[in-house]
Amino acid sequence: MYMDKRIILKELLLANKENAIRTTELKIANKEKEKYSAELAIADEEKAKRIGELVIVKVEKTKFAAALFFARLELIQAEEKAKLVDKLIQINKDLIHQIVLREKSENRLEQLIHDQKELNASKDKLFSIIAHDLRSPFTSILGFSELLIKNILTYGPENSEEFITHINSTAEHTLTLLDNLLLWARTQTGQDDFKPENLQLSPIVEEIVGLLNSSATIKNITLNNSVTDDTIAYADPNMLKTILRNLVQNAIKFTNSGGTVNILATTQQNHTFFTVSDNGIGMSEETRNNIFKLDTIVVQNGTDHEKGSGLGLILCKEFIEKHGGKIWAESGCGKGSKFEFTIPSSIK
Repeated sequence: MYMDKRIILKELLLANKENAIRTTELKIANKEKEKYSAELAIADEEKAKRIGELVIVKVEKTKFAAALFFARLELIQAEEKAKLVDKLIQINKDLIHQIVLREKSENRLEQLIHDQKELNASKDKLFSIIAHDLRSPFTSILGFSELLIKNILTYGPENSEEFITHINSTAEHTLTLLDNLLLWARTQTGQDDFKPENLQLSPIVEEIVGLLNSSATIKNITLNNSVTDDTIAYADPNMLKTILRNLVQNAIKFTNSGGTVNILATTQQNHTFFTVSDNGIGMSEETRNNIFKLDTIVVQNGTDHEKGSGLGLILCKEFIEKHGGKIWAESGCGKGSKFEFTIPSSIK
């Protein structure tokens, strides 16, 4: 019986030990289960986080794709806009070109109309001079010469001298007019021979004074040449002589007996300034404003009833402008006149 108790006790102890082991194993298993559950929770959290990150990446990719799409769309629109702008610019250039061509055509047409008007005015003036200004002196010369021929024996020396003086004066005027007419006609047809050269002015002015001194002496007018030997100009000698001859003749023509005509030339920088002045009857502002215009040529008799055509000043203006110079006048009624002009003093 005692052995049975020991066996039972031993079995009880063994059973308790096994229970303890099982309890421990259960505890360990629970801990492992808790650990595994925790790891699963962490894994689920990591998975959720990764899924979140993937969602964000996908959203960013979607945004980038959308941005890229709109960028490409804007680029296409910009290219189309640039093409449209280029097309508009080209259209604008074409329009401007057409406008410029039209303006050039209109300007050319206006120039042709202007040239035609000047040509008509030149033709009308030429016919006027031939019909009246050139024919009238010959009529006067023929009339006085016929009177002398018919009455040579009855006219005394005084009457004959008066007629001969008148014939000579008219012949001189007619020759000057004819020279100016021929020179002017050559300039209108482009046949004028323009050959500028370096000139010493004093001998040229002396030549003009000597040529016109007889006309001045008849009217008791003094010609003063104030041009010094060192004054020079770059000009066509024949044209310059024609300019000076016409200006000095005009000064004599419109100066009363006992008056003076002064001729001066000075070199300043690259130009030579000429002045032909007188203390004669002068002219009105209206006359002064028209003396260089072909379509409004002013014809005025001199102080001794000398005739004129008004062509001399037109010729002067054309010759001076051909040299690249300018001419102008200062005057007033009863205050005399001063004509000034410039031409180059040397080769530019």
